[in-house]
Amino acid sequence: LEHLHIENLAVIESADLEPRRGFSVLTGETGAGKSVLIHSLNLLLGERVGKDLVRSGCQKATVSGLFSDLSPRVLKLLSEQGFESDGEVLIQRELTADGRSSVRINVRPSTVSMLRD
Repeated sequence: LEHLHIENLAVIESADLEPRRGFSVLTGETGAGKSVLIHSLNLLLGERVGKDLVRSGCQKATVSGLFSDLSPRVLKLLSEQGFESDGEVLIQRELTADGRSSVRINVRPSTVSMLRD
């Protein structure tokens, strides 16, 4: 994971995370949003979620992640599904307040099941 961007998800209005190579630790007080970061990653990996994660008063929540150093298996799967990759992939997931969800891989529409694969 090179970059994670979160908008309007639970207690997070807007946040960007750029983890460094090696060991990363998330710390903070109760209610600071650590578990929301984990939910964000799970969204990008195809987890099904409820509309209750959309920040109160907002119409939609968005999570984007830029991944690099992809395994040969992932590169092959992307290629088989028609997604071009230069060794990086951008995954975007949007949740709406009415419970709908959309997925984009490298800006092209995709499915939650593709994320899980």
